[in-house]
Amino acid sequence: MFKKTNYICVPMILRTLSLIITALLFLLSSLGFGQISEDFSDGDFTNIPTWTGDDSLFRINPNFELQLNDTNASGSNESYLSTPSKSIKNAVWEFKFQIANTTSSQNYIKAFLVCNQRDVSGNVNGYYVQLGNTPDEVSLYKTSSGTNSKIIDGRDGITGKSSTQGWIKVTRDSLGNWKLFSDTSKSKTGYVSEGTVNDGSFTQTEYFGFLCRYSSTRNYASYFDSIKVSGKSYGDTTKPYVLGYEVLDSIRIKVQFSEKVEPVSALDKDNYLIGQPSILPHYRDTTVAYVGTDTSQVIYTFLDAIGIYGLNEFVVLNVKDFLNNKLVPFRALFSWPVFYTAKKEI
Repeated sequence: MFKKTNYICVPMILRTLSLIITALLFLLSSLGFGQISEDFSDGDFTNIPTWTGDDSLFRINPNFELQLNDTNASGSNESYLSTPSKSIKNAVWEFKFQIANTTSSQNYIKAFLVCNQRDVSGNVNGYYVQLGNTPDEVSLYKTSSGTNSKIIDGRDGITGKSSTQGWIKVTRDSLGNWKLFSDTSKSKTGYVSEGTVNDGSFTQTEYFGFLCRYSSTRNYASYFDSIKVSGKSYGDTTKPYVLGYEVLDSIRIKVQFSEKVEPVSALDKDNYLIGQPSILPHYRDTTVAYVGTDTSQVIYTFLDAIGIYGLNEFVVLNVKDFLNNKLVPFRALFSWPVFYTAKKEI
């Protein structure tokens, strides 16, 4: 039996402060709202913000524009770039574009304003502006698991010239009211409305991006610049939960959460209880750590091999995600593969 001692432990205080600072940094990162202001004047699209995807198929040209640059294109092609964005509530998306060819069913651009995946070319959920296609249009589409629906049917013939350049602006308020505007003048003389719609099918987003569809002779014909995205995200009220757990050996249990969980609560050993059903003693010599950089998994470890004959109960409580949503309490029965005695703290 171990007695409690009242003393100040400096290393413990420093560790607690470190965890709090880490949690704040993670929280700020997750709540960054995805504000984007990009004019490529630094000659780079890999930093601040970071664009990822088909990196090798784009370049920053001498005019400091993001340009499609597929030197080995053949047949029909698709290339994309995307960057993190949370903006969807009271949001504004604006960018400059140029399409240096006549658009068609094989030559067009999709500007993804809202997307749940980094790879915007997949079967995603979100909204995008289509520049081109057979009607040579500027229209707003909703895509649900890759099924596309036109929700604002803009004017046809806008992108039917040998070269079209201009500006796109889209707004969305907190109630899901969308407005689409275009300006095909070189000097941005004034936006023209392409239509409005109310649609609240999706209220969360992770990425903003561009997808270029092009034939082999149009492999340099898409340009982007002066990209601005602003807005907020809707508050997340979904509670995290335990997806599953695995008894790795006689000293370790791995826990998989449904989402990323913040370190102050996730790495607090007092939020994990193990013992005989309904008794649940605490064990003194235990640690909790993330699995590498994955903040949705932890490993609960005993410093000495332990075990109790028969069924044991494992409980996880009070763990929170980065938006302070508390875990749905988790309980499970299991048996240890090896049986020893552990030090019990009272």
